[in-house]
Amino acid sequence: LNSDGTFGSMRLAEDGLIYSRNTMTVRIAAHVGLNAFGKVLKQLGLLDRNASVYPSACLGAFGCSVKNLAAAYTVFTNQGAKIQPFLIERVESREGHILYRATHGSIPVFSAQAATLTDTLLHKVIERGTAVEARKLGPKVAGKTGTTNNSVDTWFVGYTRSITCAVWVGSDQQQALFDHASGASLALPLWIQLMKSLQ
Repeated sequence: LNSDGTFGSMRLAEDGLIYSRNTMTVRIAAHVGLNAFGKVLKQLGLLDRNASVYPSACLGAFGCSVKNLAAAYTVFTNQGAKIQPFLIERVESREGHILYRATHGSIPVFSAQAATLTDTLLHKVIERGTAVEARKLGPKVAGKTGTTNNSVDTWFVGYTRSITCAVWVGSDQQQALFDHASGASLALPLWIQLMKSLQ
């Protein structure tokens, strides 16, 4: 069942992503194969290399840092290459000497064609899917909402051509936030506010 307790009807495969229809996503992952799906999750840095991959992984049922989630989405605007994430860009002494500088680089993960196709779908999530509220930021915005079982975690990862940002709202104690909490109702509004401040 989907998060709203319904099964739904026959729809296009892309609607599974656009409208967060979990049953469609599970069927697509089963068609692709769990091993192939797990390989991509590991290449994106969402799963550790030695982690086991279970069917629920296709719905995002695994632990992941917000930093790694945001980095994974950089593949869609970079021809399939993931930008290496960092939290500290540089450290300077009082005298201005650089003591540390983060490594900037990218790792190829997808073909450019696969990245472009997924980018198109993530734009449709904004145009007519679970994140329509972000349309007010203009046509160059794409992203995806997410909500875990019992609304323990809600998130939104979105991007423009120059900025990729992830917002997580949840409980470290694995407690439900409140009934019907979702990525669209909690994380997305925060993401919109942040992106407006960066424009």
